[in-house]
Parts: sequence; structure tokens; C-alpha cells
Amino acid sequence: MATRWSVKKKLELISTLIKLQEYQIRKYHDMRAKDSNCTGIAWDSWEHTFKELDKKLEGYRQLKQELKGEVK
Repeated sequence: MATRWSVKKKLELISTLIKLQEYQIRKYHDMRAKDSNCTGIAWDSWEHTFKELDKKLEGYRQLKQELKGEVK
């Protein structure tokens, strides 16, 4: 059974997802900084991870802007 969420609830959820995603990115940066044996392969893996996280974060931010447009 599907429920309909209000735009306000959707905005709250997206805002929380953005905060969580930003936190995850900071943690990955911290982990990479502590990885002193960062070889070329490991570096590529880190860069791929950051690109994926940034892509998700941008999607969340875009969705938030779209929802804000519905509120107006």
C-alpha cells in the first residue's frame, strides 16, 4: 500500500539525506588522508568513490530544489 507524502515531508527527508551524504564524503576524505600507502590503484578507487558520492549528493540537491519549487 503506497502512501502519499507531503512536499514538506519530502523536503525534510531530502535535507536529511544531504546531511548524511556530506558526512559520508567527509568520512571518506578522512579515511583517505589516513591511508598512507595510497598506491595508484587505491587512488583510482578513492577517486571513483568520491565521484559516485558527489553524483548522489548533486542529485539530492537538485531534487530538493525541485521540491522547493512545488512549495511556492
